[in-house]
Amino acid sequence: SIPEYIIQQATLTRVGDPIPNFYLGKPTLYPDATYYLFQIATRTPEIIINFFLVAIFIFLLKRNYLRSKYFLAIAIYLIFFFLVISLTPQKGGVRFALPLLPWVYIAAAWAFSQLTRYLKANLFILFSTIYILLSLYPLTYHPNFYLYYNAFIEGPQNAFKYDLVGLCFGTKPALEYLGRAGVPGSVAVIGCADTAPYHTGRPLTKDSIKADLVILESSYQQQFPNHPSIQDLQNRKLLQTIYQQGVATAKIYH
Repeated sequence: SIPEYIIQQATLTRVGDPIPNFYLGKPTLYPDATYYLFQIATRTPEIIINFFLVAIFIFLLKRNYLRSKYFLAIAIYLIFFFLVISLTPQKGGVRFALPLLPWVYIAAAWAFSQLTRYLKANLFILFSTIYILLSLYPLTYHPNFYLYYNAFIEGPQNAFKYDLVGLCFGTKPALEYLGRAGVPGSVAVIGCADTAPYHTGRPLTKDSIKADLVILESSYQQQFPNHPSIQDLQNRKLLQTIYQQGVATAKIYH
């Protein structure tokens, strides 16, 4: 499946419609070649990134690893795959880099094991405890792990300035809020309208002008900040902003 995946990535621009994205503070259909490096660097837990860098240092320090045919085979594959997805004009998100991520974690775990070989028992326990605690932190993002960004970019709140955050995440909690608050009326969703019927039984419409209430997905506003349907919301009153992990994923207007 890996060769097929690489071929699909390399021909992505010739399949289907362009993918609306948001990168480095502006909407774009074609993020530059740094996109996947940014995704991996900001969406991987800090402890893994740090030990991955340690692993690279150890590999370069101990040149015998560089002569291993197994290491060279894996390294060539990873570099080739990374270049293919990075140089493809269209980029759909960090999930398209998934074949790279297990190797980042494997390298980090290997570096951890190499370092702990030289620690005394009490230091090993302390070191391991700190490692485990830092590794568990991303679990606090359950069930929306896709909102996770590490401290290198100061979490999803700051990532919102640079990356497409919370794609289609806001509709469900926004509809649940309206249900809990007992707010009546039909709803139009700007951004992820096709997912709305899964989350509510209230009347829905795709005509935001005729709707009593309008839910605006924040990710859609990142993708299409000047879309007429967003401009029309200036005539409505903001009812509620939906926050998840500290980042606004949707706004409700009436």
